[in-house]
Amino acid sequence: MTDQGGARDRGGRGALTLVTLGDRSPTGVLTASAWDALRAAEQVVLAYGLDPSWQDALDLADVALTAPAPGGVDVVVLLERAAEGRRLALLGPLPAASGEAVTRDLLRRSTNGSRAPQVEVVLGSWDPAGAALLELVEVMDRLRSPGGCPWDAEQTHESLLPYALEEAYELVEAVELGDRAHLVEELGDLLLQVVFHARVAQEHPEEPFDVDDVAAGIVAKLRRRHPHVFADAEAPTAAHVEASWDRIKAEEKGRASVLDGVPVAMPALARAHKVLGRVERAGLDVALPTGDEPGDRILREVAATRAAGLEAEREARAALRRYEDRARAAERGAPEPPARLRSIDPGMDPAVVAAVDERLAGVVAEHGVAVPLAVESGSRAWGFPSPDSDYDCRFLYVRPAADYLSPWPHRDVVETPLDAVLDVGGWDLRKALQLLVKGNATVLEWLRSPIAYDVDREFRDTLLALADEVVDRDALRRHHLHVGLGQRETLGDGRDVPLKRVFYALRPAVTLRWLREHPDRAVPPMDLPTLLAEVDVAPDARAAVEQAVALKAVTRELGTGRVPPVLLALLDAELVPDEVAPAPEEAADATRRATEQAAEVFRTAVARWGPGSPV
Repeated sequence: MTDQGGARDRGGRGALTLVTLGDRSPTGVLTASAWDALRAAEQVVLAYGLDPSWQDALDLADVALTAPAPGGVDVVVLLERAAEGRRLALLGPLPAASGEAVTRDLLRRSTNGSRAPQVEVVLGSWDPAGAALLELVEVMDRLRSPGGCPWDAEQTHESLLPYALEEAYELVEAVELGDRAHLVEELGDLLLQVVFHARVAQEHPEEPFDVDDVAAGIVAKLRRRHPHVFADAEAPTAAHVEASWDRIKAEEKGRASVLDGVPVAMPALARAHKVLGRVERAGLDVALPTGDEPGDRILREVAATRAAGLEAEREARAALRRYEDRARAAERGAPEPPARLRSIDPGMDPAVVAAVDERLAGVVAEHGVAVPLAVESGSRAWGFPSPDSDYDCRFLYVRPAADYLSPWPHRDVVETPLDAVLDVGGWDLRKALQLLVKGNATVLEWLRSPIAYDVDREFRDTLLALADEVVDRDALRRHHLHVGLGQRETLGDGRDVPLKRVFYALRPAVTLRWLREHPDRAVPPMDLPTLLAEVDVAPDARAAVEQAVALKAVTRELGTGRVPPVLLALLDAELVPDEVAPAPEEAADATRRATEQAAEVFRTAVARWGPGSPV
């Protein structure tokens, strides 16, 4: 950018000012510098192909104007005229070829001593956000209009429906596969369906509408449904926003039921997820079916998946894709690929997740181990992260068999440098199994973590099956009771306390309830939402826990809050010592059987999942 006053004749020296526009710059919208440059010029030349409406806009502004020449403007000719002392301006998008021609001509003049004009470039305007959308509307209009595309002209709302569904599913696939280029393409295909339907609607003989009506409708809806942004309503959390949205929507629609408006044509799992969500947000106490019919079991599984913050439809699609990969491998006669699990919460920072992957790869390379299980621990995996929660990756590793036979044992932990955001560390499989037999809660939590960086499913399932057989449930109860009571003592009654402590007491308390209600299982879920979904808790207590989770989601890690009395009552009801220690002989027999089973699993795991194994 040079002189913003436009083309000036300095000492008889001519000038050419190039006032640049974007390809979709709106007519008449220019910077102040651009208007100054055009008014200062003796003559303004319009670039070929520029919208004719620019001529009217410049006439109204009293700008001396020359219509564009057929075939385009020769910028070298303009330079020649400017070299003669004229003050000219060229308005329009500046192609790269024009810039190169100017450069070559000025270089030629400086070499041969010819008179050279002053050349300035002034930014006229740029493409506004959404300009390409207008071009899409224009293209669709041409395709649909007489002389356009015969196929496009024949389409109706009904004939286009299969394409809208297909594009929506392809968009879902692009998102779930993480393919960014594919995502751009599929978003465009879906956008085309919207514009296409709007163009078809323009031709309705009685109730026409166009794409502007569609856009105006959604803009008005967004403003109405977000009074906390566009008016003076209060909605400090996402939960408040959802409740406000549902209330306003119900008032607008005049629906008699919270379930009105859930499309019957939705896929069954997605529809179940939406129905359960609406029932919950409405505060209705509707028990899930308890029967053993397949549909009843599926609905309960959808509810449990939803309580864990996941979507059953999405999880089913991911499982089906994995199965399809194995089926295609079987068709090719290839060995079935190892079943690896990766489940990253959408709210996690991709850069931090990538850093975790890098550290895990470094552990494998530096220590010569295999890592069949790497998961998230801490508040993110417990189901109640804060905005500034750090990342705690924990992993189990397996050494080569020869290392376990050495008289000089290796350390049974691997640690990586700790920083303010990331903590990555792991245990040797042998250490993990020794602690698992004793009922160590930490190992069991890693096996049930809902956030998996890289997990071999068979390895995890093998250890979970062992845990169900050998874990000392009494020892596990004592652990959670000890932790829960210790945290309960810090809460007091009715005063503000660090919010983190509330959850450190709540999770052990709900885990104790889970162990009592599931006497045939030894490994409770790790995360609080799933624990709640699998126990019988009073509706007011359940709602209070969910509200506390929502509050923590928008509160700094060390924020404070007042514990609702209903939560204190829940804690006091569960954190009560009730264990009876087994007889010494029974305990000794159980420990002996457990160690034998764990030793067998250890030998199998080293052979199957150690470095260099076929898995």
